[in-house]
Amino acid sequence: MRRGYWLILVATILLVTGYHLRFQAPATITAEQGTANLGNWDFTHQGPVSLSGDWLFFPGQLHTPASFLQTLQTTGGAGRAPQTLPVPATWNKLYRHQSSHPLAQGRGYGTYALKLTGTGHSSLGLVQQPACTSSRSYFFPASAPSSQPVSTLGHVAATAPQSLPHQQPVFSALRTRPGAPHYLLVQVANFDHRLGGLCRAVYLGTQQQLFDLQLQRLIGQGLTIAIIFSMTIYAFAIYFYTPHNRSSLWLGLWALCATLYFWTRANFWEQAFGTGGTFGFAFHYTVEYCSLLLMGPFIIYFHHHAYRTRYVAERLLRGNFAAVLLLCLAVLVTPVEWFTRYYTPLMWLMLAQLLLAGYILLRALHDRQKNAVRLGISALPLFFTIPVDLFANLNGKPSGSYTELAMVFFVFMQGLVQGRRLGLVIVRSQHLSDSLAEEVKHQTASLEEKNYELLIARTALEEANRDLKALSITDGLTGAYNRLYFDRQFLIEWQRARRERCPLSLVLVDIDHFKALNDNHGHLAGDQGLKAIVSHLHAIFRRASDVVCRYGGEEFVVLLPNTSPDQAAAAAEELRALVASTPLHYHDQEIYYTVSIGVGGLPAPGPSQQPLDLLSAADRALYQVKRDGRNGVGVADVIAADIRA
Repeated sequence: MRRGYWLILVATILLVTGYHLRFQAPATITAEQGTANLGNWDFTHQGPVSLSGDWLFFPGQLHTPASFLQTLQTTGGAGRAPQTLPVPATWNKLYRHQSSHPLAQGRGYGTYALKLTGTGHSSLGLVQQPACTSSRSYFFPASAPSSQPVSTLGHVAATAPQSLPHQQPVFSALRTRPGAPHYLLVQVANFDHRLGGLCRAVYLGTQQQLFDLQLQRLIGQGLTIAIIFSMTIYAFAIYFYTPHNRSSLWLGLWALCATLYFWTRANFWEQAFGTGGTFGFAFHYTVEYCSLLLMGPFIIYFHHHAYRTRYVAERLLRGNFAAVLLLCLAVLVTPVEWFTRYYTPLMWLMLAQLLLAGYILLRALHDRQKNAVRLGISALPLFFTIPVDLFANLNGKPSGSYTELAMVFFVFMQGLVQGRRLGLVIVRSQHLSDSLAEEVKHQTASLEEKNYELLIARTALEEANRDLKALSITDGLTGAYNRLYFDRQFLIEWQRARRERCPLSLVLVDIDHFKALNDNHGHLAGDQGLKAIVSHLHAIFRRASDVVCRYGGEEFVVLLPNTSPDQAAAAAEELRALVASTPLHYHDQEIYYTVSIGVGGLPAPGPSQQPLDLLSAADRALYQVKRDGRNGVGVADVIAADIRA
């Protein structure tokens, strides 16, 4: 790899790593028995905090500030301590050993409460990430409960039809009374997802700090998504220019799914398009699950096509892909609360696909396949970070940024690998274009200089396949058409002459004693003689319909549509005289040489006649001239046209 590529890679990884390190969660203040002491925390100099620890929890109750204080006084007077739950955490995890509990399946509702003491700052703000899956928050002094919520995510209700899920984080400005204790009350309801509870962090800080925190997270996540999406465009562009490189297509599809997945995980759909409510919630998780499912077969196909050897049967890959498509279809047609319950088996399927991709990679490394080491280095972090994040999601914990960093590393490494492949293709194409340009230069020597230069410039920009097609019907040495083109054109003109009842003639030309010319003067002189013959042929047979071809060795054939045998014989005699009187100039020598010519023609081909008949007649005439001493023109006997009805 070039040094510049490594510098770009290292600089970008450091940049993204720096952003992610900077965007780590703020410091944590741990609550005990539902109380968090903020008296020793200076928000101005120490920044925002995450409120975690043991919060008060009232399952199956949606308390307002007034009812909460009343319940708190009742339980306190009765000597009963309210229940506490750790935050952030899901009900599924907390009640997993109590299968009979109403919240064990994550569905239900309840109220979280946290008492905050020592709130000395008068301009605080609150950032609440989406809970699972709707919440309503109150913040009030203990002596003056307020009935107005400071933030609402979706709609909290005690029944599923009235509950409305939401996924976008909310920022709220708080009013505090310095020195007075305050309560943070959060109502949570979930009837639409596999996980329930206050499962995301709640941040407290000055309004400017929280605004900067959200902006930094947005920039960091956006940068990661932009880098991965750039790989999508890059891979598709490589596939467009090199369609045989199927691995770049699958890499682009994988990067596209990864972009959609992280875009959804970052709640960019809601922030960009304002989607909300039941439809927005369903759209969010449908895109997240489908993109996550499709990443598996795409990365398998990428590794499958990245090497010359196929390590897994195509039938297995197609079956896996079909199964994933069926699962995506099931996700599309089923409610969110249904398909999210099967998150665990889906994640095991993802791990199985990751292992299959790893198997292909290990086999390629064992066989020392080209680029296998680079692919292994780029994919190695993913084989560690993806399982860790998947198990974190299974336990209801938010996944970290390590998989995103691993994907950025993978994207850049693959960019270098694919770029190197594309560079080699471009270099080969450039060499081929240069070679073709030189070949075209020799073939168009009779054109005017300005047209010649324009043709070179245009031809150099044409695609290689067009030039190769031209070479397939052209003799590379002389510039005349080759035998393949003659056979095809001869059949076309024969059918046209038979259909239109018009004459058709052939002229076969053979250089006399060509072997002696090569032996006496060298093969370069012989090559120059072949080119000179083609030049003389073009000088005599100037019509656009005349087809001059190199038939093989020192033999040439001229196809003359709409030409009678007499006209063909006259032109052949003119050619013979021109060759005999024009010496070949080679190394200050004048070399005279002659040709033998055979002419065959038909007034019009008959239904029972074949093209080989005309070619055989001209060939017989040519060899009769050779037997008679060479340097002459022989005309075959006229083949009578078949005039039968």
